[in-house]
Amino acid sequence: MSKQALIYARVSTADGKQDYTRQTTELEALALKHGYKQKDIQTFAESVSGYKTEERLELKAMLELCEKNPSSIGCIYTSEISRIGRNPTQTRTILD
Repeated sequence: MSKQALIYARVSTADGKQDYTRQTTELEALALKHGYKQKDIQTFAESVSGYKTEERLELKAMLELCEKNPSSIGCIYTSEISRIGRNPTQTRTILD
């Protein structure tokens, strides 16, 4: 089985002023450059505040996938640490 590359993208608002397409496009290109095949790249993207951890369903789904079968994950890509979270304590917990 091939290792998967996971992409996590987030923007703060869903009002149409922000879009995560740039993030996902750039991160997918990077994963491909690093040797992952398109079929092995899975994207998790959402429009929700970085402070609202309980509302971040895509992040939760990605973390559950990682916990379920950690040996199947090769790399997680995100454009910057603030996409994971805005609260330093919560972000550190997620990263751990």
